[in-house]
Amino acid sequence: MSALIDRLASLLNGKIKPMAVIGTGYKNPKKTASEYLRTQVANSTLSEQNKVSTVIVSTSGYAFKSESNAKRSKAYCQLSEGKCELFARKVITDFGVWPSAYGDGYEIYVCAK
Repeated sequence: MSALIDRLASLLNGKIKPMAVIGTGYKNPKKTASEYLRTQVANSTLSEQNKVSTVIVSTSGYAFKSESNAKRSKAYCQLSEGKCELFARKVITDFGVWPSAYGDGYEIYVCAK
């Protein structure tokens, strides 16, 4: 897990580029790479039946500064209204906000099956 956190820190500090994590062709590569690494960190600490499908952060790639900011975000509002288009053929079974494992704020987690 520490290797993933070190990689996330390098990404957020600009020492590595997002394409080193996720490749090319993404609309917001830093956000996408951050979400990918954060999902990996979260799943490394969770049991098999509690794994998350994705973690959502702000467009900067950093976690939301507060829990209320996360809950006011467009992504969280769409999840609350059942209008989220993150998963084409999956049903969202759970979502919420939790403190970031990296320690920079709060993340939205989504579980889908």
